[in-house]
Amino acid sequence: SRPLQVVYQPAKGEEALNAAYLQFLASKQAQDIISEEGYVSMIDNASSYVPDPALEGTINISGSTSLQPLMLKLAEKYKELQSKVTVTVSVGAVVIGGTPMGGGSGTGYKDAKEGVSDFGMISEEFNDEKAPGCSHYTVAKDGIAVIVHKDNGVSNISLETLKNIYDCEAGESAVKTWAEVEK
Repeated sequence: SRPLQVVYQPAKGEEALNAAYLQFLASKQAQDIISEEGYVSMIDNASSYVPDPALEGTINISGSTSLQPLMLKLAEKYKELQSKVTVTVSVGAVVIGGTPMGGGSGTGYKDAKEGVSDFGMISEEFNDEKAPGCSHYTVAKDGIAVIVHKDNGVSNISLETLKNIYDCEAGESAVKTWAEVEK
């Protein structure tokens, strides 16, 4: 499993609009959506979110494409509860075949750190070196299954090796062929 998190500047997290959204993310309503969508909820027995009729404005969220589908569902529910608040969820400026595609977790860290977005979405353990001074909140967890062809001779793989197959920042530790795994 891996955490799906939002990253934010502490001062932004304290702003009334953003603080209320963080409260919503920890609410029963949000946890129900998280579970219904097949993600792992992080909070048992969450309290219900109580809407604040005085809240209005826009919350901007950007980053990881892994968290985007869930965050869109959460934004939709939040709009039902807080009709004067708009939650804009985007993944970046890259458009492929007419579909916006994300900049990934790197975009989430960068946008949060630079204040481009109120919240940056990441789909990894928070790394404070990527967004110094920022805070984070785990929205949910998702699971990853690795499936290989039946003729693949690998029957056991360490978590470290698995990470180095998929980590684009693994550098010299990156695993690029199955022959490297079989060593």
